[in-house]
Amino acid sequence: MLEHWKRENATVAMAWGTSHFEEHEMDRPQFIGEPKKSFIDGSDMVWFAPEERFSRLIISRSFLTGLLSLICGVVASIYVLKFELSAPIGSYASVVASVINTMQITLFNMLYQVIAVQLTDGENYRTDTNYEDSLIVKLFVFQFINSYASFFFLAFIAAYLVQPPNTPSDWIGQCGAADCMQPLSINLAIIFGTRLTLTNFLDIFIPYWNYKNKLKEETKGTKGKTLSPFEEDYMLMEYDPMLLKCRKIYVVCTNRHYRASNFQFGRLESITNYADIAVQFGFSMLFVTALPIASFFSLLSNYAKVKFNAWKLLTFYQRPIPVTAQDIGTWESIFRVITVAAVFTNAGLVCFTMQVLDGFTLFQRTW
Repeated sequence: MLEHWKRENATVAMAWGTSHFEEHEMDRPQFIGEPKKSFIDGSDMVWFAPEERFSRLIISRSFLTGLLSLICGVVASIYVLKFELSAPIGSYASVVASVINTMQITLFNMLYQVIAVQLTDGENYRTDTNYEDSLIVKLFVFQFINSYASFFFLAFIAAYLVQPPNTPSDWIGQCGAADCMQPLSINLAIIFGTRLTLTNFLDIFIPYWNYKNKLKEETKGTKGKTLSPFEEDYMLMEYDPMLLKCRKIYVVCTNRHYRASNFQFGRLESITNYADIAVQFGFSMLFVTALPIASFFSLLSNYAKVKFNAWKLLTFYQRPIPVTAQDIGTWESIFRVITVAAVFTNAGLVCFTMQVLDGFTLFQRTW
């Protein structure tokens, strides 16, 4: 699939003349620095000291590391609660933990979108491509840990921990069942199913809500009057990637952000869609051994999402203005990383988590 896309991308880039777009990309209007003459040809340029950039990167990376540590602590707390509930409610503790984990993943992902944009703004990148690549890496690293931490714990760690007291004797480690595949499947089904449903719902509800609010504000005091076709088109929301997209639930928009960072927030719409697809791709691939039907539901969800997005663009938005790009950027590398990682995670599930190879030694299962 990825190799097919690379060929398709190269063909489209060649047809539109964007194969070398990044080599001649202009500076971002938001890029700040000291005006100087170029050391190469003497032309005017904006200079930003590498030392200053390095210090800003250290601050950004440190903040991200702290947030990832917070996620690990929250996931650990959820499973401590699960063990406490194992005695009174038995196997239903896994369901309760999965529901809480779903809420944690959704909330943290929404909040971090705002934080990631602020951190990337502070790093002061020269070009839009560099800005987007940094933002994409931040979003994916955070969402990868936030979305999959509980699955890696159940799949490869829980079975080797000490069994909590007051739990049935046939339970293995801290899996909460006779084997770790059952709670892993339950956890995956609940979180993955909830994410598919919630994401598709919000993709329709939020634009509809914003469109109705804009229509209400713009037509205030015109009750009973018929709008002309031009006025009806004006009532539609702008879908120009060069302008700000205020998603009232996902991001907090201020006047300062609109003036200084409108371009980045405009592209946050497409970046968010890519991030959703990447995380869904990970759910479908990384632990497909535990829930094989996940791939089928991903297919159904993506088919419905294509139809929803087409209807949304035709109903709520003005005609989009195209923006030049050489390729999909860092997302191609991210999809490749997920694909390679899926080989190892599913092999690990078969060899070490499932019980089909229990008759073999650890050395034999490894090879």
